[in-house]
Amino acid sequence: MNPEPGTVQLQGLYEGPVSSWAPQQELVADALRRAGAPDNCLHAVTHGGRGSLEPEPILFPRGQFADAPADCVALALELMLEETLGGKPDEWFSTLRVIEYQERVQIESLIQVNEDGIRGISREQPWTPVPQKSLKDRIWQNKLILSLAILAFLVYGFFNRHKVGEWVHAFETRFFSEDFAIAEEYRQELNGFGTFLYAEAEIEEESNQLVVTLRQTNAYPQTPSDFDLARDQADRLEGIALAALELGKAQVVLHFNAGDVQRRTVSLVDWEDDGSLRFKFETTSWRGTELTLLEIES
Repeated sequence: MNPEPGTVQLQGLYEGPVSSWAPQQELVADALRRAGAPDNCLHAVTHGGRGSLEPEPILFPRGQFADAPADCVALALELMLEETLGGKPDEWFSTLRVIEYQERVQIESLIQVNEDGIRGISREQPWTPVPQKSLKDRIWQNKLILSLAILAFLVYGFFNRHKVGEWVHAFETRFFSEDFAIAEEYRQELNGFGTFLYAEAEIEEESNQLVVTLRQTNAYPQTPSDFDLARDQADRLEGIALAALELGKAQVVLHFNAGDVQRRTVSLVDWEDDGSLRFKFETTSWRGTELTLLEIES
């Protein structure tokens, strides 16, 4: 992951015992939005008796921050703590860093959480972006390898004509046959999530995209106390699902009749007022295949 000018990266974490503070993902995302930061740049994580706020390991465009990125993150932390504790939690320690990459410098800000407030301590360092090689340059540098690979493929194709023919047929089936479809015997396996939500899958006619809609059941926990009560009554799979719901993340796993499997991590934070979430999947590369199984995993 090579940073480019105009991008922002978060590193480190804010960590401590859950006995003094246990932030919920919904609270974290809401505070980030109100502070002018991307609502997925920090995630609430609980492991054993420890909790933490951990960054999403990607580069964010600078334009997604309403103000200086470090100021936005600091404000979000301040909102979280003030609304839940009214101050700094005991024994929590911050190593959170916000790095903003500009044309010639990078601005690295350490987010300090003290009794007298939250602020970013910044420093500037010279920085030069890693030059991006053009496709022509990469081909020229690897021309010997490409030549040997092409020669090897031709030799292989000559002695394995039948298998190459099967590959060509599979390619034609995938890209030049009918559109993607949902199998008549399509089924779902929601594992422990099935108690708290159900899924719908349909193909959008105009775009031919696969639309997966998750809907909350009456058993879906709406408050922290609801989560505590659900955990007391949950079996093992439901407990795993509840942990994923609290983190605000799950995996949608799609199985196709050709044997392919596609996984996508989705955010379970911004539910609609009717308790639904919609996710769209581009199906261009799935032409000629059918969806046979949809799973939800933590």
